[in-house]
Amino acid sequence: MLNDKCVVSLVALTLAAIATCSAVGSAELSDPLNKRVIDYCNANIGKTVGNGECAALAVQALRAAGASPKAAKGYPAWNDYVWGKQDCFIEGTDNGTKVSQGSLDDVEPGDIAQFSQVKFIKMHAAHHTAIVDFITPKRLGLIQQNAGGQHGPVFKASVRVDKLMHGWIRFYRPVQ
Repeated sequence: MLNDKCVVSLVALTLAAIATCSAVGSAELSDPLNKRVIDYCNANIGKTVGNGECAALAVQALRAAGASPKAAKGYPAWNDYVWGKQDCFIEGTDNGTKVSQGSLDDVEPGDIAQFSQVKFIKMHAAHHTAIVDFITPKRLGLIQQNAGGQHGPVFKASVRVDKLMHGWIRFYRPVQ
């Protein structure tokens, strides 16, 4: 049973961990567009952006940042989006995640992640768009909406990026 001191300590540790992750994420930003994308997403946590679709968050965040909302549609499939300059491409294999182009080190908070037919241990998505909140060799933090068919609100979650078993993720850097 937790007493009041334990609860206060757990809350303090949780807040410290959140602050540390946020500080690390914003300290790594080399692009002011990415910072503005993250700022927009954080300001809209708990709200529904646009029509509540996953791509609506990316479009509105990019517009608010002064970036181009979409560079193109239809690559490599008709319903996939190109959100800027591709900086990394990963694929799921029987042996886990394979980096096919770029490096996970190239991915920064504020980049846009375009998912296609992805399957992780506890998550799958046929087609999804999210904003990168943080990335480590093992975890990909996301800011997203309409995950699992639920329109809005914007929320944060993470997946084991090293456990991508199927499909692919393209990471795009916002461009003006």
